[in-house]
Amino acid sequence: MRPWVVKTNRRKQVTLLEHPGLPWNYGQARGGSQFFEAPNGMWWAFFHSSDSKQYYAGLVEVDPETMIPLRMTHEPLLPDEIYPLSWNGYRVLWVAGAVVIGDEVLISFGINDDACHLRLLSISDLESTLFPLDAMQESRVPFKK
Repeated sequence: MRPWVVKTNRRKQVTLLEHPGLPWNYGQARGGSQFFEAPNGMWWAFFHSSDSKQYYAGLVEVDPETMIPLRMTHEPLLPDEIYPLSWNGYRVLWVAGAVVIGDEVLISFGINDDACHLRLLSISDLESTLFPLDAMQESRVPFKK
């Protein structure tokens, strides 16, 4: 996702759109769930990253027409998830899928490549974690490791 590349395919024409990378201080954002429609009409997707032998989960919001990222979490999600080092020395956590159920999102995520988990997250709680990318890029706050 550095840079963010979107491929559109319409009638034998393929267009690549390139956008600046996502400014997240917890490693390069990569991999994650499919996009799903959020209550505000935008699309959300969970992603994972890694930094210093630790994996993190985040959420990004994109415009469904242009696929341009608009907002993302400024802190990792699932911070209360405690898990040991995996076989390769990393603490691995990755979100594989998500579906909206009423006013919650059910996510499936893997830990250390050997266990699958499900968790319901409140849409309003997720909404409160999203921070506008424009402000994030201009101010470079409130990131911390």
